[in-house]
Amino acid sequence: MIPGDATIPALTFSFEDGRPKADGSNEVYRDELTTEPIQIYVKGSLADLKGPMSVPIPFEYKLLIWAAGTLLFVTAAAMFVRWMRKRASADSATHAEPALPPHIWALRELDRLSEERLIERGMIQEYYYRVNGLLRRYIELRFEVMAGEQTSEEFLHMLQDSFALSAPHKAMLQQFTSACDPVKYARQIPDREEIEWVGRSAREFIMQTVPTEAELAAARERTGDLEEVAA
Repeated sequence: MIPGDATIPALTFSFEDGRPKADGSNEVYRDELTTEPIQIYVKGSLADLKGPMSVPIPFEYKLLIWAAGTLLFVTAAAMFVRWMRKRASADSATHAEPALPPHIWALRELDRLSEERLIERGMIQEYYYRVNGLLRRYIELRFEVMAGEQTSEEFLHMLQDSFALSAPHKAMLQQFTSACDPVKYARQIPDREEIEWVGRSAREFIMQTVPTEAELAAARERTGDLEEVAA
């Protein structure tokens, strides 16, 4: 408000009185009241606006923010380390495996897995993880598809769209995956016959999909071309 004389204008109020009268009538009484104008004198203007105030953050909130930031950093670091390990493992596998045809490599790995006697040592879940991963890797090498990092659902969906596998082989892999998943993820304990079937079906699938001599020759030719490019 600007300093100086000012007038508060008159205000008019309307009212009603519906209470019963002393003479017994119920007529509603209506009227108005008007105030007198009021002269005032404003001595000074309002104070200037103050700048924004900083609200102090409680210590508990600071601790919570610090803990959340630390957890986020540790999680990101762990994910990065895991990614680096996977990349290094994939690189080493890529350099170690192409020396052998996929079926020979896979059959040798199955033999090595049997020699570890995981089943006899009671490490059933570990055995299922290993044999499932081994067969996935063989499919990658043999048919040049990405199968190792896929979920079971993605893997089976990829099989249905693949022209490289016959219908019986697709059905065999679907049955194999359905047998492995309950043990891998739900920790079910299969009986001896089921365990033997998993290992036997993996070996049978590899044996039934051994590449022909023409396919092996084409693979060797592609490998030679890649080596010349790398050189």
